[in-house]
Amino acid sequence: MADELRHVETIRDKVGKYRFAMEPPILKKPHHVAKEHPMIAALQAIYREETLLEPELLTTGGGTYASFLDNGVAFGALFPGKENVAHQTDEYIEIDELLQATVIYARAIYELANLDF
Repeated sequence: MADELRHVETIRDKVGKYRFAMEPPILKKPHHVAKEHPMIAALQAIYREETLLEPELLTTGGGTYASFLDNGVAFGALFPGKENVAHQTDEYIEIDELLQATVIYARAIYELANLDF
């Protein structure tokens, strides 16, 4: 982290000469949960059973609420073949997808609350 902060100070000094201001960046450590973690296996099983589809594990370079938990993962409602409109103007979800996601979430909450890891 020290190197990153040193670079931030260098950039701040350079842009300050041109009367620009720079807000300090939010520096976060990388977050990763191994695919072998019991929680991941449970979430995959629930998804597979409820959708009859093989779950695909994804990673993102963006920030997510999940990184605030040691073993947190984002577990969202975007189904294969559907347009990703998350965080965009006119974001929406179709009713049948919302209902299916609700079933998946309810099962996930129940299963994870009863998982001993």
